[in-house]
Amino acid sequence: RLMRQEPFVGICAAGSPLAGKEVPPEALFSETLILREPGSGTRAIFEQLLESRGYETACFRRTVCISAFEVICRLVAEGAGISFVYAAVAASRDGLATFALQGQPVLREFNFVCLQGAAARMEPVFDRFSA
Repeated sequence: RLMRQEPFVGICAAGSPLAGKEVPPEALFSETLILREPGSGTRAIFEQLLESRGYETACFRRTVCISAFEVICRLVAEGAGISFVYAAVAASRDGLATFALQGQPVLREFNFVCLQGAAARMEPVFDRFSA
């Protein structure tokens, strides 16, 4: 069941010149890109987004791979690079600002998935998270 549509955004340190802007991908290639590990959903979303525009992660000056959102957000807040996450992740961390890639906004679904027949028992949970 669909919980909500969540924007997928770029994050940078709060004092970064990128903060609050809409930028073309090429303007980011001089940055250090901090990504989740290969196979993670957020990395796949970002790689597909780049590919749809004719780019790849190798276009960035440097790419760093880290498996934990908390560490990624801390490094970005300290100015060590940029990353791409769901807006809810960015909003829940201090010291971060968001930016957007030029073009159509990227939205992804958050869905509840449960065993067949369990959906009726999950309605109160669905309602709480869908609000």
